[in-house]
Amino acid sequence: MIGPLLPVPRGKKGPPFFEGWQDKTDDELEELYPRYPGCNPGLRLDNYIQIDADNETAIKKVAEMKRSGILPPTVNYNTWRGVETPLYKARPGLKSFDITDGGLKLQIRTGSGHYALIPDSIFNGKPYTWVKHMGPADLDIAELPDEALVLLAKDCNFSKTRFSLLEEPSRFVTQGGLDFKKGSRDSSIYTVARCLYKGGMLPQDAEHLIKILAKNCLPAFPEKEALAKIESAFKEERNLAHEIREWVNATGALLSATECDKELSIVTKRDRVNRRQVFGRLVTEGILERVSGKVGVFRVIEKECLEIDFLHADTRGPLPIKWPLELEKLVNIYRKNIAVVAGSKDSGKTAFLLNLVRLNQDRFPVVYFCSEMAAEELSLRLTNFGFPLASWKFKPIERASNFADVIDPGALNIIDFFEITDTFYLIAGEIRKIYEKLGDGVAVIGIQKDEGAKLGRGKDFSMEKSRLYVTLDKGTQNNQLKIISGKNWAQPGLNPAGIGLRFKLVNGAKFIEIPE
Repeated sequence: MIGPLLPVPRGKKGPPFFEGWQDKTDDELEELYPRYPGCNPGLRLDNYIQIDADNETAIKKVAEMKRSGILPPTVNYNTWRGVETPLYKARPGLKSFDITDGGLKLQIRTGSGHYALIPDSIFNGKPYTWVKHMGPADLDIAELPDEALVLLAKDCNFSKTRFSLLEEPSRFVTQGGLDFKKGSRDSSIYTVARCLYKGGMLPQDAEHLIKILAKNCLPAFPEKEALAKIESAFKEERNLAHEIREWVNATGALLSATECDKELSIVTKRDRVNRRQVFGRLVTEGILERVSGKVGVFRVIEKECLEIDFLHADTRGPLPIKWPLELEKLVNIYRKNIAVVAGSKDSGKTAFLLNLVRLNQDRFPVVYFCSEMAAEELSLRLTNFGFPLASWKFKPIERASNFADVIDPGALNIIDFFEITDTFYLIAGEIRKIYEKLGDGVAVIGIQKDEGAKLGRGKDFSMEKSRLYVTLDKGTQNNQLKIISGKNWAQPGLNPAGIGLRFKLVNGAKFIEIPE
């Protein structure tokens, strides 16, 4: 049985109904909890460690650690966002800490001062659920291994006191077969050093950590010998060429040396020299091609070709898609087409895409992927249109990444919006994946645009596969839409590229064209 449980108001994350819950005994909580029927159950974490992934990078890291066996099978539940969250047994001396380095947003929560909502809680109208075959009725709560803690800790910022999260550093790795007493210190320190190397920790950070461990061995392990363990562990050979080739095959499209270093934990100068040599060989072998003007960026050469069967082409003509400001009079959209809407802040991008939903919901199945709004905000935005909420006929889905995995091949897919990181060139590969998933359907992709920029974030890479590319900008009096590219002209002899339309956005919903 999982416990102790705290009663939290239904539909909320907290706080619990009563104060002083941190100090109450398990028996007191067991007596109090039934007094609040229908509440959200909150699990006090004095007996548990919760690994809470707060962004896509963190979700991928936890999934990787599960696949590799570093995180063993244990009880898992889905949060209201659908994120799998594992629970492990508490470890003596371990305190809660956050991991925010390298784009991660990962929280390690433990101790009586923390709690976590668990099934059957409700938040934002969505339930927490036990992962199938991984609930408390299926599995026991597992121990969190030493290797997992080491790999998690290495993502903390070493400029801060990483080991403030432990009351006694010597107890950091004392389970799972590791022993830091005399007779076992040598092999245990080497094992930790290898874990740090495989996890991608920088040598200077690993040295700092090993010094702490050596000092807290029983008796203390000589620092000189501990540093020799680091040197030995970080020099051990790895088949990096094989790892890189496997990574290139799995990644495809555009890739960068920086991403390769990050994902394969290439941190030493020696390994980076090796990586450059491997990439050079892949270029010589015709597997990769350097992207002009982009240092360290490569394109996977695609040698497979799909012959176009023009004799049996679909000749049903353009799709009868309706656009805000009647763009259909300027540009035709066909099956399996991509359109991009790049909007600067407050230019009306979401309003444009919701208008697209409204104008076409009786013509096509419409799927609207939303990365920013939850149910309440979306409901308010739709109310601004002046129609009953029940009259909206589309499928809204909360999604922030990996859209190609869930694209409906035969629908009008509207993505609001595609978040672009510093690795902006990757958007081309993501758009290509979406294109490849389309059948008779269409994808309209919203992206952000910096104020004053000609194109959206991702620049030329964001134009990959698009048959229509428009930008939206906020003006002092009126906003402006500009067609950057329209491949399929609706009117013979009238090239839509460069055409601009001024408009006023009323109540965040209605587009009114302003004549020139």
